[in-house]
Amino acid sequence: MATLVNSGPLSCTNPVVTLAAGENGFGVSFRFSAGATQLATRSLATVLTAGVYSVTVTAPSGCSAIAQTTVTSETALAAPTLQASAPATDNQPISVTAAGCPGAINWLVQGGSGQPAGTIYTVTQPGTYTISARCSTGSCTSADAPPVIVTIRAGVFAITGVTTQQCQLVDATRGEFLVTFAPQYSGLNGSPVSLAVVNEVAATAAPAPYTVRLFTDNPVVTLAATQAGSPEARYSYSWRAACIGNVSPNRPPVASAIPAQPLQQNQPYQLVLTSYFADPDGQPLRFSASGLPAGIVLTGSQLGGSPTTSGTTSATITATDPNGLQATTAVVFTVSAPDVPVPPTTGFAITGVTNLSCVAVSSSQRRISFSPVYSGLNGQPVRFRVVNESSETTTPGPYTLQLYTDNPTITLEAVQANATATYRYNWLAGCTNQPTTPPTGNRPPTVGTGLGNQTAQAGQGYTLFIPAGTFTDPDNDQLQLSVSGLPAGLSFSAAQNAITGTPSQAGTSTVQVSATDPGGLSASTSFVLTVQPASTNPTPGGFSIAGVTGVRCETLSAGERQLSFSPVYTGLTGAPVSFGVTNELVTTTAPGPYALRLYTDNPAITLTATQGGTPASYRFNWLAACATNPNGRQAVAEAGSPLSVVVLGNPVIGESVEVLIGGVAGQAVDLSLTDLAGNRLHRQQLPQVSGTERVVVPIPAGRAMTILKVSTATQHQTVKLIRQ
Repeated sequence: MATLVNSGPLSCTNPVVTLAAGENGFGVSFRFSAGATQLATRSLATVLTAGVYSVTVTAPSGCSAIAQTTVTSETALAAPTLQASAPATDNQPISVTAAGCPGAINWLVQGGSGQPAGTIYTVTQPGTYTISARCSTGSCTSADAPPVIVTIRAGVFAITGVTTQQCQLVDATRGEFLVTFAPQYSGLNGSPVSLAVVNEVAATAAPAPYTVRLFTDNPVVTLAATQAGSPEARYSYSWRAACIGNVSPNRPPVASAIPAQPLQQNQPYQLVLTSYFADPDGQPLRFSASGLPAGIVLTGSQLGGSPTTSGTTSATITATDPNGLQATTAVVFTVSAPDVPVPPTTGFAITGVTNLSCVAVSSSQRRISFSPVYSGLNGQPVRFRVVNESSETTTPGPYTLQLYTDNPTITLEAVQANATATYRYNWLAGCTNQPTTPPTGNRPPTVGTGLGNQTAQAGQGYTLFIPAGTFTDPDNDQLQLSVSGLPAGLSFSAAQNAITGTPSQAGTSTVQVSATDPGGLSASTSFVLTVQPASTNPTPGGFSIAGVTGVRCETLSAGERQLSFSPVYTGLTGAPVSFGVTNELVTTTAPGPYALRLYTDNPAITLTATQGGTPASYRFNWLAACATNPNGRQAVAEAGSPLSVVVLGNPVIGESVEVLIGGVAGQAVDLSLTDLAGNRLHRQQLPQVSGTERVVVPIPAGRAMTILKVSTATQHQTVKLIRQ
């Protein structure tokens, strides 16, 4: 007698049922009906669908018997039941809960996006949402649940409060403070918000936080905010009350050692003091000096003049902040009498070199410092360079170069008015005639002013410049900065010494900034960067310039400023954006920040940008921004950006070579190709480079070796090109 049983029923967690046939006897065979898959164990088979199945059992004698079994199915999975916390709210979150699902919930949302968390889906931004869900378990998926429709209304646009982030006392006698704050809003509709401090700061669309210079005789200021489609919102901000007990103590300026200064009698000299002093609170410094050599005077933050008598003098330099705190350092000036005979001529000439010092960098490399000696000076500026080694400059010596011993003679060139003078100088012989200073022990950099905690906003452009004075090096080595621990969306630009980008999500990060000298020694400081939640949805409208962020100002003279900034865009699609400043900056696709030299008689400029054929413009009152920006009164230049030159193929094969130029985005670059005698073979000028620029330089035939010099206004790199 044959039997047939099954392991059913079929279900979401049991999608395969096994049939088992039974019959006593040796040599029995089994044949299952259609739809069943017989297994290696011949009395077993599997089925995937419900129905009636049979097996025919045949004995060795030829006798057979048939048995049947019915497989049932229980695979129906009900759709989940949805319940909203509220059908509509005024600028408040709404949560939708799914019930009745034994497995996983798959959410289906139209009208925007929110945050799923298992059986709960939450939306927070203004809009109307249609929300449904499916239930899945094992191999089964339910039908879609009947949708629920919920609406978050934007509510009334208002300033609901202010977070005071920092109060910095600038001048106690005048009751002057730098106050940093961030307003909170309700009723945001996705349009850019423009904020003004009435009678203090013009309206700006830049994101919070804002820093304003305020005085205690005006303890309450009025904030005025606007967004498209809403009436103006106002808020009385009692900043003085908020600052009581929250005032950051004034910190004294920081001074680094000024190396001994060799001068030549009756020769021009200059020393910029801001390279050796910095204020950790960003306040302007006032300089004073005593004990200067005769003929050298202090003007603002710069020593200059021509010493009139020889001798050694120890001078004291003092920097004072507006609250009277000081930093002092001493410097030794050694003025040498002319040791090079001046020929009897009244014409402009280089008559020799003085104050030569030599430091052995390696067995074949020296770092030399020297000052040229001139005759025929008439008071006009002198432009000086070393052919193939340094770019032209009007800064007086001493000048420092790193040279190789296989190039023992260099050509000095100077221009005064229309007169050009040259001098062939055997520097190696000069070093041979005096003791060469051996390499001294390298000392690590130190933290100078450090960096304060920072605040950014998710979805908005952000820029933080690492100011000069954050680190100092006792050996005056050039420092390379690096940054770690940045939140998603931000990166460090070594070319600008700035942290830039758009943070993508809210949170708090501890960011570490390190400075490394050429010997590999380093120092680090850290600060807390708080990214606040995005206050609006991405603007669904067209492409526009919403404002400006990262404004940084440097005073060059009474009527001239160096301005750096980054535009803030809305409606970005991912297509390239070309940016320019009318009459000031040619159009470029390089990302910000951008640097301009502007005059105070032109206080507003027009920013222009184009994305995918869509133009946008923005009128930017940069002078007002500089007047309220905490960096606006600093006369401290940015740290130089490193010029990078990479030759793609050296030795050179063919009639040209490709060169990659980097690290100087936004600057003009000059390429000059000369032979070993200094004769120019080719010159190429790039008005403005963007990112890394690839340039093709032709190499004239018959030249076994040429010199390529790549220069900006402040830097240069020289490369020997060898033809294969």
